[in-house]
Amino acid sequence: MDVAALAMTVAAVLAPLLAKGAEKFAEEFGQDAYEKSKALLDRVRSRLKGKPKIERALVNCERSPDSESQTALAEAIQGELVTSPELVPELTSLVQELTALMQAAAAAGPKYQVAAKIVGAVGDGSQAIFHLGKDALKD
Repeated sequence: MDVAALAMTVAAVLAPLLAKGAEKFAEEFGQDAYEKSKALLDRVRSRLKGKPKIERALVNCERSPDSESQTALAEAIQGELVTSPELVPELTSLVQELTALMQAAAAAGPKYQVAAKIVGAVGDGSQAIFHLGKDALKD
């Protein structure tokens, strides 16, 4: 399992939740996607708690979910996955379920585009990309 790809995917699929907030995210992606993303975010938060550098990466991504802050968050998550490999299967499962829900929502609405072959493809050589439309961060 490629932990770098998993970490990038986690950061990428959390970006819309961090950018929009719970209510807007649920409106755009549906309640099931919101519940999965909240579970993923809660799990990440609990694992990063008490680690100032890593917590800062999450806060920065919440304030400004741009590619730079997502990369910093992914690097923080990757470090945690390397030191706690038992977390990999749990996050992989959450990410796969969440990306399927987000892909379905993205197909129904133009604001978000999910690179279906990339996001949720967790494994060797995978990458994560989540495209935000120009109106995605408004409201």
